[in-house]
Amino acid sequence: YVLAISPLNATSEPISMRFENCRSVNDAGQGFAYNAGGSIETAVDGLAEFIGCSVEGSGGAGIAITKPAEQGFVRLVDCSLTDTGRRDIAPIVFRSGRDTDDAAGGAEFVNVRVTDTRLHRPMAYIDYGGVAISDVTGNLILIDEQGNETEVELTPEILAEWMPQIVLRDIPRLSLEGMALEPMEVPVPADAAPSWPWQRRVGTYVVYAEAGDEVSFHAEFAQVGNYAGAEMPVTVTAPSGAVAHQAAVPFQDEATISFTAPETGAYTVVADGGGNKMRLSEWSHPMALTGGGDAVRFMQYSGELQFHVPEGVMLFGVRIWGEGVGEGVQATLLRPDERVFGAVDDQVQTYQFEVELDEPSRGEVWTLRTAPPSNTTWEDFYVDLRGIPPLLTPRGASLLTPIGE
Repeated sequence: YVLAISPLNATSEPISMRFENCRSVNDAGQGFAYNAGGSIETAVDGLAEFIGCSVEGSGGAGIAITKPAEQGFVRLVDCSLTDTGRRDIAPIVFRSGRDTDDAAGGAEFVNVRVTDTRLHRPMAYIDYGGVAISDVTGNLILIDEQGNETEVELTPEILAEWMPQIVLRDIPRLSLEGMALEPMEVPVPADAAPSWPWQRRVGTYVVYAEAGDEVSFHAEFAQVGNYAGAEMPVTVTAPSGAVAHQAAVPFQDEATISFTAPETGAYTVVADGGGNKMRLSEWSHPMALTGGGDAVRFMQYSGELQFHVPEGVMLFGVRIWGEGVGEGVQATLLRPDERVFGAVDDQVQTYQFEVELDEPSRGEVWTLRTAPPSNTTWEDFYVDLRGIPPLLTPRGASLLTPIGE
């Protein structure tokens, strides 16, 4: 049962929904999921109630809730969860919004029975950015393998133990707006070929060319699950802001796209695959992936991404997290001399590699290596560069850097 009501928002009429005696049995995903968006502005108000419902043997969490605490309310009464979240972090999972300071939560549990072998943490919180969780009240009845029952009141102390809020140092993103870029050659072995990543939904790229150059790249558009698809539009915007080229790639097909650069500078290429995935590769000119003001979204990318730390920088961050509930990633951050700075595995909620240099950067290249997680689902994940230009390039390709670096 998935209540994906995120198309509604705070300006919509409040909702009123009630589910009674519903069952979810051996679902591969979540048993009951409520997703209203993560911020007060994007979430609809109102009440959703689950009365006497049960979830058995779900792969994802038995109950998953994504909503701000102060907008809308979820109430669960006399429900039961049995052996749920086999590939998830807990039977009950809350999730915060991204790029918001609005606290997550806003739910009441009344005599909700949880039978699970992980009774040390029946409830968990996926925190995407140091966001608080509040207004979670009521009680759970925890049942162990021997059938022993323990009633637990959801006090602030219990919630803090089960769902601690992460603390991330606030390192702001840099904008590419008004930033002039140029290519930077990075020494690589002769046989090193770039591993071009698959991306989900929208991919944003920056490519450098001089006036009169013939620029080309290969575009692939593939299906994810059973998502439908049509053509994937690809738009190239010149440094001046004018549209330099437009193309379309048929669903589940591929094509080589080329255009003649009308001016010198960094061009923006945007490909929109909807719910499906795309890969842009075999670039004729230096390029980089960027998030267009947001994090860069990848799909099952196992490879190495390089980025430039400009001269004079002393502090920067590399944030990484998985998509949704139960999707994780393994990541290793490498220094310019290839020594490991840090590593994480099965990373679902946001983690920040916080790099504070002993001396100002002289202009150096760091590497982020990503790989399948050891114990969580391997699908979508995000990378967010903080305090440095948000440009990621597969190892083996030429980087783009601010002019003068």
